[in-house]
Amino acid sequence: MTGMLDIVLSQLMGLVTVFYHRWLILLLPFLPLMGRWMNIRFEDTWPKETTFVYAYFEILLLASLIVRFLLENSKIDKYFVALIILALASVPSLLNAEDHLFFSMFFTFCMFGGASIYIYFKNTMQQILDSSWIDYSIVIWIALGMLVKFHNAAAAGESFLIQRGGAAYGSNHLIGILLLMLPFIRRKWVLACVVLFISINFSRGAYAAMLLYAFGWMLLVNTKQSLKIIALAAPIVVIIALNLSAIIASIQGNNDIDLQNWLLLRFTKGIDASFAEATLQAVVLDKRLEFWASTNDLLNMTFYMGSGLGSTWWGMKALGSDYLPSNMHNLYLTNLVEGGLIFALWYVMLILVFLRKAYRSDRMVFVGLFTWAVYGFFSGELYEATRVPTAVDYYYLMFVLAYIVYKERAAKTVLHSQADDQAQAAIPA
Repeated sequence: MTGMLDIVLSQLMGLVTVFYHRWLILLLPFLPLMGRWMNIRFEDTWPKETTFVYAYFEILLLASLIVRFLLENSKIDKYFVALIILALASVPSLLNAEDHLFFSMFFTFCMFGGASIYIYFKNTMQQILDSSWIDYSIVIWIALGMLVKFHNAAAAGESFLIQRGGAAYGSNHLIGILLLMLPFIRRKWVLACVVLFISINFSRGAYAAMLLYAFGWMLLVNTKQSLKIIALAAPIVVIIALNLSAIIASIQGNNDIDLQNWLLLRFTKGIDASFAEATLQAVVLDKRLEFWASTNDLLNMTFYMGSGLGSTWWGMKALGSDYLPSNMHNLYLTNLVEGGLIFALWYVMLILVFLRKAYRSDRMVFVGLFTWAVYGFFSGELYEATRVPTAVDYYYLMFVLAYIVYKERAAKTVLHSQADDQAQAAIPA
């Protein structure tokens, strides 16, 4: 009965998302859940390359926004054209897609649809900024992320602190969205929830990104704000708390799961050395370095055209690897091996252009976008290719890009208004 209720509610929410775009920014966190029931039911019987079908509400949403864009005859700008070019740059990679052709076509369609989402966000930006939808959207992401952690922990009989997976709601995926949206958070308690959530996921890349964010905020935004102190201190506080919890657990005789040892293993890979030396060696021995080294083989295999968006799993399988990740754990390498050289270069150029614009128009957003771009070297994704495929990360990026254009044009409008006032004042009475 509960399962049927979940299906009905998720389908109703999907219909609202498709036909009532006003709440889009608020409902985006639920997008991967709307087809989750199909994943649960057919995961063991459907081939991986057919799982894009689970995202049927996402396909309908993008189609409805494209139709809306065409019917309303919305004005386009050069950035919309640049986003369309980015999507077109991924098309040649489909020539190398074999079993996963339609799977990769789904993500290419998401790239095209992302351009219409950019236009929608740009046209409704003031309405979004006047609301509290962004804060609530972030809270929903954190709540769903924690729910997945508790669910996985209960299934594995472990502490929820140890759980970091969960596909769209897993640590690496979700942290990227949180970093990107940090500058738009208004309420301090929401910010505190974000910092705490990132801290308890024990991601070395996320810790580095938070330190970078705090440093950038200190230099470019406001040196007196407490954000930098929270961001710097939170990981340390959590580590101390885990050590205390491990001590308490040992006193109580509960040694089944030693959080202290797990934490040390997470950061030192069990190397017998000082913590600093072991951490440094753990970085060198990180598993992702092994498949980063496969980048050249993957590119040669596809003639630098890419193997299709979302296809890292198939690429590594074709190389005979025993480890089959859903992405390269590096946003730029993922773009390169999946979308091809032109797609990867055009994406980098696009981000650099918007970083320059953000630096001029809004330093807070610049710090957030720059931090997210750097986080991409450790993890970061434009889309999630496991369980229920989704490009929800890309849609949040579209929001940020739309905001930067909105802010830049608002500043130009003010300057023009001031120039007109000065010219009017200079006219003799």
